[in-house]
Amino acid sequence: MLTWIGLARLASLTALPLLIVPQLPSRTFIVVMLLCGTCLVAMSVRYVRIAGCALLLAAWGLVNAQSLVNDTEWMSTRPAWFVVQIEEVKQDASRIRVRMLKAGNRIFFPPRFAWLSLQDNATAYCPGQSWQMRLRLRAVHARLNEGEFDAQRFSMANHTPVQGRIIKQHPVQSECSWRWQHIRGHRQHYEHLPAPATLEALAFGIRDNLSEATRQLLRDTGTAHLMAISGMHIGLAAGTGWLLARGSQFLLPARCISYLYPLIVSWLCAALYTWLSGAQAPAQRALLALTLWAITRITGIQLSSWQIWTLCVGLLLALDPLTVLSDSFWLSVLAVGMLLTWYRWFPLAERFRDRRRWFLLQLLHLQLGMMILMVPLQAALFNGISLTALFANLFAIPVVSFITVPLILITLLLPFPALSVWGWQAADLSLRFLFSGLALLPAGWWPLQGAPFLIIAI
Repeated sequence: MLTWIGLARLASLTALPLLIVPQLPSRTFIVVMLLCGTCLVAMSVRYVRIAGCALLLAAWGLVNAQSLVNDTEWMSTRPAWFVVQIEEVKQDASRIRVRMLKAGNRIFFPPRFAWLSLQDNATAYCPGQSWQMRLRLRAVHARLNEGEFDAQRFSMANHTPVQGRIIKQHPVQSECSWRWQHIRGHRQHYEHLPAPATLEALAFGIRDNLSEATRQLLRDTGTAHLMAISGMHIGLAAGTGWLLARGSQFLLPARCISYLYPLIVSWLCAALYTWLSGAQAPAQRALLALTLWAITRITGIQLSSWQIWTLCVGLLLALDPLTVLSDSFWLSVLAVGMLLTWYRWFPLAERFRDRRRWFLLQLLHLQLGMMILMVPLQAALFNGISLTALFANLFAIPVVSFITVPLILITLLLPFPALSVWGWQAADLSLRFLFSGLALLPAGWWPLQGAPFLIIAI
């Protein structure tokens, strides 16, 4: 009998060919795969059934890829009228990202997105609005220069295969989304502070306003990952919710205390933070992992860390096989896998693992493992590594994890504007302290190409 863990492994393996196939097979070939897979699954021999499941999952991945290609070709053939929803507005670049809802009787599912260039100011748009637009679209293309950013692969992984311009338009629904209204309500409390762009990046996942100097400092010190809402931030949101719920239980009678209450509140806080941050792919992956972990706790199912990791990877690729094209997916998945490997094969001595006084040693052990195991992947994706990342993260992670992000989360939950002002000011003060410390470190970015990269990879 094939277990869920086995299915997750099959889903992961059968998605990998999408990375290397030079051309998608014909529809007839995919239909034959589906028929053969269905016949094999119906048989009683275990290994034959496994082969059938593998064929079905591989065909599912090809169906998703072919569907994206077909939609791209259809949208870029000629100008057409589309009903779209605004997803993201880039004021500085005069561009908007829209979700294609439908074109005539054609409804786009899975969701497709497009980047549209604007001739006038982007202030007329906000996320959540619906428009009817006549668009001239073209497919996103990538340059063939080796080592350069592959825009086409990135766009396909994010279901944004086309870009273009607006010919005609008129609004269908002009009201902004609740999330954007919430952001605008809070923005007036922090936009006058010294670090509003960084606060906005950590609170709402909006990094457009980060200055070039800030981006350079974060890259040189290897701390840019702290400004992108990812698993660490979602975990912090869940932890903050758990602590608040656990603390409130001191006010409840003993008969009302249950382990489910902190668990549910922590998940709700993580889900709320995921929504506020724009539900970017890394945050969605973290929330999925947290959901699976919560289900195992509620149902009492005993799974190891590796089994939960396998289920998460398999479920992600089964739901959206094109995720395999995403660099951020590989960074997230391999980072967690390497951490599990590090703690399994190179653990700290038992006397250093649990006591709080050894926190710095525990953090050093964690960062050392990440630095050693992630260097080849970082060099391959970013053509360089940061030599000061170890020391910078030893300083930056505690500040962001235990001061800045909890302050932001508590501020977002406060019902009174006067109190939220103090929260934003405290979070801004912690960020100024963080950047002052990072600025003291020497520039540590080391470009890697050719022989140095091969030596480190080996």
